Amino acid sequence: MHFFGPPDVASQHTEKLMRWKVKMASNDDMRQQFFNQYVPKILELGLTIPDPELKKDPETGKWSYGDPDWDEFKRVINGHGPCNAERLAVRRKAEENGRWVRQALARAADTYVAPLS
Repeated sequence: MHFFGPPDVASQHTEKLMRWKVKMASNDDMRQQFFNQYVPKILELGLTIPDPELKKDPETGKWSYGDPDWDEFKRVINGHGPCNAERLAVRRKAEENGRWVRQALARAADTYVAPLS
């Protein structure tokens, strides 16, 4: 459930991002939409959901669930996740492999003069 970000009460940017229409729904609303869409399908397939606390309140229609490890979430987004070194290596390689394109474009911009019409 880390995918949707922290709960709305702990999300410092949600209100601003929704006002600017960068986000169309809050983290909690997106999480509920995900549960509504996918939990029935998961159960229909006979799969087990690894959260014993996951259940839908029949009166409110909202899902409740076990709280994810938000400290782990913070560690990962701050660059200390299990794949961070690999992710950074891929970015460095892409930067290195694309350097020649950026250099060629910079040289062309320095030497090319558009003709006057």
